[in-house]
Amino acid sequence: MQKVEQYHTKEPKSLFILRISLETISPQIWRRVQVPGSFTLGDLHRVIQDGMGWDNDHLHIFTLHTMQYGPVSLMDDLDMNDEDEYSLDELGLRDKQRFQYTYDFGDTWQHQILVSKIIPAAGCSDIDKQYACCLSGKRACPPEDSGGPYGYGELLETLKASVTHKQQLPEWLAWLRDFDPDYFSLDEVNSLLRPGI
Repeated sequence: MQKVEQYHTKEPKSLFILRISLETISPQIWRRVQVPGSFTLGDLHRVIQDGMGWDNDHLHIFTLHTMQYGPVSLMDDLDMNDEDEYSLDELGLRDKQRFQYTYDFGDTWQHQILVSKIIPAAGCSDIDKQYACCLSGKRACPPEDSGGPYGYGELLETLKASVTHKQQLPEWLAWLRDFDPDYFSLDEVNSLLRPGI
């Protein structure tokens, strides 16, 4: 995972409490994060990568108000807006609004982002105005290239069967041996989102 550095020195108008949940996975995998309104959607992409536990190995896209936002590298091929040009403060987000984040167009990991709360930035700490932080979460992110929700479900069944029946995992799944789908560490996530703090 990459470490998120301070993104902007621009003063945010608001802090956004966002609940990011991975769709079509049960039990649910989710993170609740606080993000300064000065962060762009490109910055939010990096927060999601570190918060959820992805490795940023694949392309992504945001969908909001029927508009799509993504990295400049996709703009020639798809009709979309540059994610680095739009801050959360500028997007007209409202409490309880939902929007989508899709990561890895092959595995198609769909994330629902819920705007849980919008807090005025006035009176908040300088650290909160400059950095995102994770407030809570549940369960480990699926490993990269694990086949999307369906493939991930099959991997978990294989892992469960190997433990239940004390069978050896197939060699090509040996990397799963140390994977704990229930693992989540708030401290580890925040060490990436707020390095050195």
